[in-house]
Amino acid sequence: MFKTLRVLAVAGLACATFLAAAATAHAQVLRSYNAGQWTVVANARNGTFQNCTVTSNYGGNSRVLFMLTRQTSWGLGISNTGWNWNTGSRGQITYWVDNHAQRTSAAQALSRTSLVVMLDDSTALFQ
Repeated sequence: MFKTLRVLAVAGLACATFLAAAATAHAQVLRSYNAGQWTVVANARNGTFQNCTVTSNYGGNSRVLFMLTRQTSWGLGISNTGWNWNTGSRGQITYWVDNHAQRTSAAQALSRTSLVVMLDDSTALFQ
């Protein structure tokens, strides 16, 4: 089981996340730029847009990633070299973005050091 994990992700988001899809076969970077502490990347596969990611290092050896896919699914990826999750395990986490209300969502460990959280469709949170 996961303990409650609180994530505060700062910055105006140009895009949002899902960690696993960022590393696909034949991946191409369409455009990449920095916006403050965030790195924004538009990714394609075989010339077709796949997702937009926004990543940044965060305190405590963490890295935060937001992704918006071409199917308009979005999620949050968090990695930390100090974690030791059981790969594939699932649980509930609590998170918040900027000063918005806390939200609870399902999370899955993609590896011992990374979690992925599929986010609900929320125009308010995205803006």
